[in-house]
Amino acid sequence: MAEMARVLVLLALLCATQTQAGPWPLGKGDVFLSFGANVAVTQDAEAPVHTDPSLYLEYGLTEKLTVGFTSFSSEAGEAISGYAFARYPVLPPLNDPLTVTIGAGLKYRFGDLAPDPRIQLGFSWCHGWDNAWATIVTNSTYSTTDQTTFHTLDATYGWRPTDNIATIFQL
Repeated sequence: MAEMARVLVLLALLCATQTQAGPWPLGKGDVFLSFGANVAVTQDAEAPVHTDPSLYLEYGLTEKLTVGFTSFSSEAGEAISGYAFARYPVLPPLNDPLTVTIGAGLKYRFGDLAPDPRIQLGFSWCHGWDNAWATIVTNSTYSTTDQTTFHTLDATYGWRPTDNIATIFQL
């Protein structure tokens, strides 16, 4: 099983390409699609303890307005969430934008009687260089069922030393 994990990581690295996904508005008609998974493995495990797959899709509705959808499982596969969102730059210039994201979605915990409707508000900043980029993405998500809010902050630095290799560091 460890060999299979190495092969999957190698394939992911070999397939890495330059993208414009993130806080940058996509061009009109442009599409970005990403699949991912968080895999939790204990030190003695021969197989993953659990995986939490994800799907992320963006579409450039206009030169400034990007719409999208994201879905992911969480809580060791005990819950699934899906959000539709719209992102728009609020401060120029477009090559270094501050964007606002508004979204709505559902979280469903297996075993619950009904899904939990949620709304999101986020702000993102990004900057690109010749072969690197940095982003800061904040989100606040409000659960209408629990009437609670939780906040996230992601900081990402990407570096592309060649056209065929990209590295991403994210906190």
